[in-house]
Amino acid sequence: MIKLKNLIPEHIAGGGIEVRPLFDNEMDLWSSFYSQHYLSQNSDKTIKYKFLILYHNNPVGIIGYGQVSGVAVIPSLNRLAGKLLIDNKNLLELRRLYIKDDVGAHNAESQAISAGNIEISKIVPDLQLIVTYADPKAGHQGTIYKATNAIYTGSGGSGKHRFIYFVGNRRSEEGKEMLQFLDKIKQPYS
Repeated sequence: MIKLKNLIPEHIAGGGIEVRPLFDNEMDLWSSFYSQHYLSQNSDKTIKYKFLILYHNNPVGIIGYGQVSGVAVIPSLNRLAGKLLIDNKNLLELRRLYIKDDVGAHNAESQAISAGNIEISKIVPDLQLIVTYADPKAGHQGTIYKATNAIYTGSGGSGKHRFIYFVGNRRSEEGKEMLQFLDKIKQPYS
């Protein structure tokens, strides 16, 4: 479990945000928080990795990751990747993030995404990229993703804003190639 208060001074981060895998006996917490998400009508069956977000040891939200159903979902990655191997072994999607509004932690969502990305990297050792989307039709512009310095790659055919996190080894040859590739496809924040 990552405790960001140990990594970032409390006066900057607000401290106290933790992310850890959800235990089997906590599925009622997942369901409770999931029902509060604006996409709660959609099934959570595509979410393979479920995490609980805590603030000073109190459950305040959830974050979930799932497999991307093939690289065709991200045509620009498939088209531009060339020799890079981007497939389900090293690509996940951050599918859900929900944190209660009254948490009281400064930048709670940003802290949770950072900690969640670190935690999922421990569970999925080949993970290189995490992709996530912001839906302008739902009033989302990706402000939280921008605050975490996610790489913006534009809008796909769905009209959703696509953001990517690199979580692989920056020093490996594959990591260096991936970072060069991401640098080519990144776009300025809109």
